[in-house]
Amino acid sequence: MKKRIAMIGMVVMSLLIVVFLVACESPVDYKPYKSDYYSKEDNSLFKTYAKAEANYLRSSFSMIGDRVDLWFPEDISTLDFSDFKLAYQNQVIEGEYKIDKIDKNTIDLVLNEYIPEFDSIVIDYKGKPLWLYTGYYVFEQQERESFEEREEALNKDYLMVPHRSEADKSSYVLDYVLYQPAKGSLKASFPQAMPKNLLHSEFKQKGSKGKASFYQHSLKPNQDVFAQEGLKRVSVDVRYQLDNEGQPNLATEVYQARVPFQMIE
Repeated sequence: MKKRIAMIGMVVMSLLIVVFLVACESPVDYKPYKSDYYSKEDNSLFKTYAKAEANYLRSSFSMIGDRVDLWFPEDISTLDFSDFKLAYQNQVIEGEYKIDKIDKNTIDLVLNEYIPEFDSIVIDYKGKPLWLYTGYYVFEQQERESFEEREEALNKDYLMVPHRSEADKSSYVLDYVLYQPAKGSLKASFPQAMPKNLLHSEFKQKGSKGKASFYQHSLKPNQDVFAQEGLKRVSVDVRYQLDNEGQPNLATEVYQARVPFQMIE
C-alpha cells in the first residue's frame, strides 16, 4: 500500500514538473513592451503615429551614402538594435545600411546603397520580432557622383547659397543668392513620389546685381491634400537646377534643401 502511495506521489510530482516547464516556455509568458504607443495586435510601436508621417526624399548625390534622422515620440535607446532590419509593409529589406548613433528618441541611419522605400525597423525583443514604425520614407534615385566629379562641380563659376529663411508655423519663405555669369534660368523641382499639389509652391527671381541673382521660394502645405492623405508631418527634398538655356541634357544641380512641414492643430 505504501509503495502504491509512493508511486502515485512520484507520478503527481512528475506531472507538476512538466506543467511548470511548459508554463515557463509558453508564449503567454511573453511580456509586451510597455508603452502608450504599443500595439498588441502585431507587436509593434508607433504604428498609428507613424501613419501621419511621410518623407519624399532624393538619394544622396555623393559617395558617403544617405544619412537619415529618424525621430520617435518616446525614448527607444534602451532597445537592442544590434541586429536590426529595415522593412516595408512588413517585408524585411536586405541591403547595406547601419545605425551610426542612437540618442534617446532619435536614430542616425546611414544607407550605403539605394533603398527605394521603408516604413519600419524590426528588432528582436525577448525572442519575438518587435516592429518600430518610422513613418514612410521614399527615395528618388540619383546618379551618385565621385569626389572628383563633385569637386569639379564646385569649381564652376556659379554658386548658390541660402540667404535667409522664415518659417510661419508650417510655411516657409526661402531666400537664395545665385552667383553665376552663364545664361539660363533656375528652376525648383520635387521628388515624383510626392502627391500632386501637396504644397503650394511659388519660386521667383526677385532681382539681380552684377553677377548675383536673388531668388525667393515660398512653400505652404495644401491642407486639403494633407487631410486626404492623412498626413500631419512631411519632409521634402527640393532641388534647384540651372537649365542652361533650356537644354535638359545640360541641366545642372546647384542646390538641394530638405524642408520639413508640420500641420498645426
